[in-house]
Amino acid sequence: MLDLAFGPCLGPARSVSAAELSFSPQTLQSLTRKTSRTLKRYMSAADSGLLIPQVIQKHHNILWVVDCDGEIWFALKETGDDRTGGLLYPLPRSPEFRRPPNHVKLGHPALVRPQQMARIGGEIIFDPDFGTTSNWVINNASGRFGIRPHLKLRHLEAVRDAFSDFGIALELEFIEA
Repeated sequence: MLDLAFGPCLGPARSVSAAELSFSPQTLQSLTRKTSRTLKRYMSAADSGLLIPQVIQKHHNILWVVDCDGEIWFALKETGDDRTGGLLYPLPRSPEFRRPPNHVKLGHPALVRPQQMARIGGEIIFDPDFGTTSNWVINNASGRFGIRPHLKLRHLEAVRDAFSDFGIALELEFIEA
């Protein structure tokens, strides 16, 4: 059933850093009734008129993965200290940004450690120009767990539907392998 909905549970398609094997993001949470209410409030803060959440949301992505048990995990894309894994800052969306050598990216594999396996993964991004019903877009933009030949639009739709079951509306952007 989970294979049909979200795809098979596999290891990462590309290499994993030592930091991703050792550390989890400090913002890591599973999608539950309780966390979904808070996540929904965070996402709706962009429409509140307060500029702080708009700037944060515009420049920082939320990573997500579906683990082998079908549980959805999410976190900000974080940069951590390479020795401790401690949060240094959320990793900006900007391609021009360059991390210092001792600042490591905690990507999708860090969301499912220690097993390092997931069914599908991607990002949730704030993009008020993308869709028609929501300023938030869910995609499968993960080089480790999301952009794979066996994953289809229906797998991403199943993830979107899982968020929708908790009242979180997301636009879809499927990236072909």
